[in-house]
Amino acid sequence: MKSWLGRGLSRLQYRLESAEQRDTLGATVAGGHASRNTGGFPIPRHLRSPELVDRLRELSGRKILFHPLPGSAGDSLRHAATYQLFADLKIRFDVLSDSDDAAGETLVIGGGGNFVPQFSSVRKTLLRTARSAREVIVLPQTVRGNEDLIEQLGPSVEIFCRDAESYLHVLAHRSRARAQLAHDMSFLVDPERLRAAAGPEADALLAKRTPSRPIERLMSDAGHRFFFRKTRNRTKRICPKSSVDVSLQFKTGTKPGEAEVGALALLTYLEGVHELHTERLHVAIAGALLGKRVYLYDDPLRISGSAYRHSLHADFPKVQLID
Repeated sequence: MKSWLGRGLSRLQYRLESAEQRDTLGATVAGGHASRNTGGFPIPRHLRSPELVDRLRELSGRKILFHPLPGSAGDSLRHAATYQLFADLKIRFDVLSDSDDAAGETLVIGGGGNFVPQFSSVRKTLLRTARSAREVIVLPQTVRGNEDLIEQLGPSVEIFCRDAESYLHVLAHRSRARAQLAHDMSFLVDPERLRAAAGPEADALLAKRTPSRPIERLMSDAGHRFFFRKTRNRTKRICPKSSVDVSLQFKTGTKPGEAEVGALALLTYLEGVHELHTERLHVAIAGALLGKRVYLYDDPLRISGSAYRHSLHADFPKVQLID
């Protein structure tokens, strides 16, 4: 499998020269620490959520419980970034199972788009643990609905929101939980470390699952790809026949050892694309990190649009939102 890292980073270099508050290529996660300088994407420091990193740094040297959220290759990407950050901050963790007791423990819940009415993992975990855990930190999430639960949460719960609408939603419902703005965990991923951790497994996955229908090969050769959900119940947009739900194609899981494979396979596959169309936010973020031209289609809950305005609009001019 040919290397894509150097090309992807070189295509992003223009961002370092064209806007304020840039990290250098060997930039740190936050605060001048030199623990993540091996090959992370060169992006503005604020997209690396320094306030979130500083909060997690308070857990350094401790053992916590972590609840990874189920999902597709995009969830693998943000969870792989989370595990890298835990390693950098020397945070040891056990994975929370459905039968584990979190009483008196520090619990961190994975980030994503799960704290919305369509999904239940974050909601169920908070209902089960918020009252008994010592503290609960929810990594950057989209938050919609769940008003009854939000109003019940106490000050031991801290929710990092990945868009302004989610942040205001928590504040509007008189929650005693602490709310802060941050950015999707995917912006913290270091692709070189993914390659070192899961290169052979990702290559094998790509060889097995890379789409091979003639129309897909034709579109791939042209460099223009459509990556829409197979389930079309969230939008009435026409789905091109050449579309591939790449997030499901490279789904491997979100636990340690699983997430790295799916994350690397997704990034490697997208490196060969020149222009992509998608309604999946994490595919758009991956494409943006790789310097691709991206057309991101908004959804009825405005999850993609809200995150685009918060994290992509100002710093990634090649990404365009389609309402």
